[in-house]
Amino acid sequence: MKDLYILDAGCISSLGDSMDSCWENIGSEVELEKNYDFEVNMPPKLKRSSDRFSKMYMSVLEKLVNNNKETLEKYPAERIGTIFSSEYGPVTTNLLFAREVLEKEPEICSPAKFSNTVANACVGIACIDHGYKGVSTMLQGSNSLSFSEDLINEDKADLIFSAFADEYSEEVVKALHDAGDEPRNYSENCSIFLVGNENFKDQSICSIKKMVNMNLGSNTKENEATNERRIRKCIERCLSDGKPVDAVLHTSTDDRIGKLETRIMKDMFPEVPVSGKANKLVGDIMGSSINMNLVLGTMCLKKKELNDKLFDGVKASCKRILVTGYDILGNYSCVLLEA
Repeated sequence: MKDLYILDAGCISSLGDSMDSCWENIGSEVELEKNYDFEVNMPPKLKRSSDRFSKMYMSVLEKLVNNNKETLEKYPAERIGTIFSSEYGPVTTNLLFAREVLEKEPEICSPAKFSNTVANACVGIACIDHGYKGVSTMLQGSNSLSFSEDLINEDKADLIFSAFADEYSEEVVKALHDAGDEPRNYSENCSIFLVGNENFKDQSICSIKKMVNMNLGSNTKENEATNERRIRKCIERCLSDGKPVDAVLHTSTDDRIGKLETRIMKDMFPEVPVSGKANKLVGDIMGSSINMNLVLGTMCLKKKELNDKLFDGVKASCKRILVTGYDILGNYSCVLLEA
């Protein structure tokens, strides 16, 4: 597999809506909110017919498009892809529409609201607004970068907007708790990466040297020894080139997997700066952590140094960062970033 190159990244989070604002706000008093305020610049007609879930994607996407307009204009629309992912999709819109159907006559329910119940409506809106005609899809899960890597390696695209978003939903959080999910500090997030092939090496922030994904199973509470073996194997495969890393970004949650991963990281990287602060800064992204961790890792490589507020006082130069995370579906991911 060839390297995948990250040209830019953006987000909606407690720390801000860009890598620069996230860098500045780490260490400051930020509050995790259930629903973040964000600006979105869309044609009025499209904006009126879009739900908040789609607008999260569009807010971040608009900034990335503006930041990289010169590069994007050099490539035909057919070679620019949009690969989005989400754990729960437009769940808030689905619940609103379901209540509308139950409380009213189905014939008078909002067609616009119904169209937004479709999981990939956000992808269609993005393509309509910006005119992209390349590969596009909506995935359930958290790691759209893996599929983007496959598509670019198969020469199906030159550039891809690889995105993840989940909107905060009180109903989902309650359902998870009722199902026995361990307590988490849930928050919402949208993270988008503009990635490209080897032609973008010189203008990229960093490359993705390797990505390894492994499923820990639907019930991560069972068989800790098996989960530990799988996590260690995933990390070892990601670092199979034998070269050391300058830092590790992982997810130090209070659930069983989070505690297990923290112990594994201390054992495997005793001399390397390791940070598990991401989820404390931005919350547990509705059960997914890898995407915001990747934004923070890319941010450090863009600045060419570790953020001392993120790494407990360590402020050192960095070129290789291992980023890990897992989602509510049991998927565990390791990504090796290199500048």
